[in-house]
Amino acid sequence: RARFYAAQVACGLEHLHKMGIVYRDCKPENILLDDAGHVRISDLGLAVDVPEGGSVRGRVGTVVYMAPEVIDNERYTFSPDWFSFGCLVYEMIEGRAPFRARKEKVKREEVDRRVKHEQEKYSSKFSECARALCTALLCKSSVSRLGCGAGRRGAAGVKQHRFFAHLN
Repeated sequence: RARFYAAQVACGLEHLHKMGIVYRDCKPENILLDDAGHVRISDLGLAVDVPEGGSVRGRVGTVVYMAPEVIDNERYTFSPDWFSFGCLVYEMIEGRAPFRARKEKVKREEVDRRVKHEQEKYSSKFSECARALCTALLCKSSVSRLGCGAGRRGAAGVKQHRFFAHLN
């Protein structure tokens, strides 16, 4: 099921990115299911247009899903969406976000530190290809992160990952 929902979220992000929109708030609370069991991405309140050939800046979103470049208030295009998508997939499989234990209360600064400097840990719940997908999406460097090398067309690389091999 995680694979099916993740594929639908990736398609939703692909649609937004092709329109030049970076979502900036990909998290479980914003991924809804319709009556047919299909994903609907909600709450576009933090979404912004990325100018063609340009970038945006802003430390916005939910802390445990923020990419390192957002935490550091650097300029970015669509890279934060792929990092938070990696957090989402990780949480769908593990049952908790990658940089915070379940129901753990930690200060924002500690979450920032973990996101920027700690490697996420993988349990036996992860198949080899699920781990590979999350590792590629949760790459600290936006330049090396899966989905980030092709601008508005970055979803193609994500959708071609072997984790999604048996979906059309």
